[in-house]
Amino acid sequence: MRIATSLFATLALVASTVMAAPDNTHGKKPNAPIVINKRVLRTSSVPFIPHSGTGLFTNWVGLNVDFKYIQPVFQKVNTTLALGNGTIISRGESHITVILPTEYDNILSKAGVTIQEINALATKNN
Repeated sequence: MRIATSLFATLALVASTVMAAPDNTHGKKPNAPIVINKRVLRTSSVPFIPHSGTGLFTNWVGLNVDFKYIQPVFQKVNTTLALGNGTIISRGESHITVILPTEYDNILSKAGVTIQEINALATKNN
C-alpha cells in the first residue's frame, strides 16, 4: 500500500504541475483536469526490471507502471508550451524510482545490503 500511495502522490504532483501551467496548450481546453485510470495502481501485471551493475549509479529499484495509463499525462505535459512544447521524447515506459542510485551506493551498499537482496524482496510477492 505504501508503494501505491507513493505512486498516487507522484501522479498527483505531475497532474497539479500540468494544471498549474500557463493557459497555452495549442488550442486545447486550458487547465482541464487530468483523469488517470485507477488501474494504474495494478502493478502486478507489469514485469519487474532489475537495474544492477558494477559501477556507480547502476544499481537502483523502480516500480514499473503500465504506460498506457500515464501516456495521457505525458501528452498533456508535452503539449503545454511552458513545460514541453512538443520536445519531450517518450521512452514508452513509466516507473517510480523506489531506491535511487545514490541511496543504494551511499547507504545500502555500505551497510552490506546487496542489490540482489533488494531485487529478491521487490519480486517476492509478484
